[in-house]
Amino acid sequence: MANDCTGSAVSTSTAITASHCLIHGGDAIDENTGRVETKKTYCISNAVYNNVCSSELYYNPEYTTDKSKDWAYVVFPKGTFKSYFRVNQAPVKQSDQVVLIGYSEDDLPRGQKPKRFGYNKINRIEPAPSNRIVTYTGSNFNAVGIGHGDSGGPMLKDCQITGLASAGDDKLHPTPLYHTNLTNPAIASKLKAIKNAYFCGLSGDDETFCPKSLAYVPANLKPGSKEFPCVVGAGNNPGQNPQQDPIQDNGGQTPPPPPTGDDDPTPTPTPTPVPTPTPTPTPVPTPTPTPVPSILDCNANYAQIRQGGSGVCLNKSSSFCYSYSGGDVHYGSGHVTCSSSGSGGSTPPSGTPPTRIDCNKNFSTIRAGGSGVCLNSSSGFCYRYGSGNVLYNSGHVACK
Repeated sequence: MANDCTGSAVSTSTAITASHCLIHGGDAIDENTGRVETKKTYCISNAVYNNVCSSELYYNPEYTTDKSKDWAYVVFPKGTFKSYFRVNQAPVKQSDQVVLIGYSEDDLPRGQKPKRFGYNKINRIEPAPSNRIVTYTGSNFNAVGIGHGDSGGPMLKDCQITGLASAGDDKLHPTPLYHTNLTNPAIASKLKAIKNAYFCGLSGDDETFCPKSLAYVPANLKPGSKEFPCVVGAGNNPGQNPQQDPIQDNGGQTPPPPPTGDDDPTPTPTPTPVPTPTPTPTPVPTPTPTPVPSILDCNANYAQIRQGGSGVCLNKSSSFCYSYSGGDVHYGSGHVTCSSSGSGGSTPPSGTPPTRIDCNKNFSTIRAGGSGVCLNSSSGFCYRYGSGNVLYNSGHVACK
């Protein structure tokens, strides 16, 4: 999506995202309809689609005065998407488990945006009229968060889109994450009233426009499974890879059964070939692999870490290792070598940056002016700051 954002198919011709993803300097916006008059189009080009491009862009005019209504939609030709999510109409509550999806490039070189998903829980729902959904990530919150590139990405409850990633306040730690609540009756009524797009789960004629065989439904997974928890609806693609991207689904095409040969005429006998003796090769000894030391999982074994002891654990969501002691994981001290030897944990590699200004704790100093480099203690990476703000969007830099 635009501005390094994420979007989700909600019917065969409509994708939903965040309003702030569609706002560009110089674009004309119809404040009555939300239509964005721009030369920009968003195209899909891969093994399934040959450069299929959007036809219209619409953002929510209310977003300019109410940031809690951060939703927008993009219209594509009919039949573009071969699988999609439905929009949830059922209310959600505190402690509900949800899945967050996005194409984040945090902690990666600019432009690298791998698709990722993870679990979180609803911490609270803001009072009306906002009704924004709030989740948390950071210290003592072993849950996936949102970062640069995840804006507009879906929050799923029972494989239906319940919220859209809107904003986060990285000046606070743990970090609150705000999601536009699509179950908010005011937002749902707006989406239902739209005439030039279709939102499955909200509109009136789902039987015609939203075939059940294309909609995502909860997968029957074993407890603790790390596979994507949604599959395309029953009767479509049995046994498919549950991590398929919605726009790369094969549309439920069933391969023809293999020929049985029952209808073949009487076959001509084939002469049996005389096998040629094959010399027995000399076996090559297989080297014994060096055993890889076992590393604790920072999230899965957090209860064990809380009981005391020290060492090194692996954060599987980032593939980095961190030291732990005193009942907590020391994310703020930066990642360390993934080694399980020693009772005191691994020693950080040479070149670990010295203690310096903290991007979060010293934000008031940064706001006062000046420029330089600061350390984000939650990720262990350094960023430039100047003009009264931390320049996260420019990517992390060497801590020198």
